[in-house]
Amino acid sequence: LGVSVMYPIFVNSSGATKTKIKGKAAIVADLTDSNKKEVGSSTEKPSCDYESWQPFDNNRYLTSIQFNPAPTQFSINYCNSSVTSRETCRQAAAKGVVIHPPSNFAFCPMEKNGCSSWLTVLGNLFGRNSTRPAYYLSGTSLKKFGIEGFEKVFSNPDAQRVVVVRDPLARFVSGFVSKCFGHNCKNPFCFPRKKFNLPPGEPISFRTGLDWILDNSTDVSAIDGHFSLQASHCNLRNQLHRYTIIALMDKQSLPHDASCLMEKAGIGKYNYKGKIPPSHFGRSNQT
Repeated sequence: LGVSVMYPIFVNSSGATKTKIKGKAAIVADLTDSNKKEVGSSTEKPSCDYESWQPFDNNRYLTSIQFNPAPTQFSINYCNSSVTSRETCRQAAAKGVVIHPPSNFAFCPMEKNGCSSWLTVLGNLFGRNSTRPAYYLSGTSLKKFGIEGFEKVFSNPDAQRVVVVRDPLARFVSGFVSKCFGHNCKNPFCFPRKKFNLPPGEPISFRTGLDWILDNSTDVSAIDGHFSLQASHCNLRNQLHRYTIIALMDKQSLPHDASCLMEKAGIGKYNYKGKIPPSHFGRSNQT
């Protein structure tokens, strides 16, 4: 529970934290590679029941995909009048967000929330057609379209602005396993190992990871994105109410959910990996 408090899935427009912790079996499953599943590819469009998507409000747990019935659009004066602080405000608002004004689309990518798959397929919007994730796509898109492009997407009532979040404890476990057991336990991004001066090449306990993240000296706002608060990505702490679709990542349903999200946003034709469509989300392993 301590981790769930420190890692809220999201804070809604009223400031209330909403989360739903998975059962023990689901968390344990995240610790094993045996839970990874390859989903068969399909050349057909996904069957999407958009009518089942529930409104995002204070009365419902986030259990799958929800739509924001009244997303707040940027007003022309969303930042204050001071030139210096206004520019700082604009840059902070856009940081980390992938934008594509021609498609009226924006996406907030987060490490351990299907980020690699999302950044692979969204790279196709920019003509990459690569099998590798475009990890710097938010910066690339901002450089291409500028702050004006970001504001255009976030002030357009017809645009789709999507964020995918994950159960906070499952996300932490996924990051811990990836960074502290990857590369034969020699991954340099295993910060708990560094914190307690433990030797590389040997496994460490999950308790060590918890001790690290719960330590008062650990600044969760400044650590690596795999472990930082989800609310700190894309300035969600202040901007969540501007997103039109908020989805909860589930490893089993991610291929289908992601495909439906792309179809809903009108960018389904870009859902492929490399030069041979279709459906990267429909046939790849999700971690």
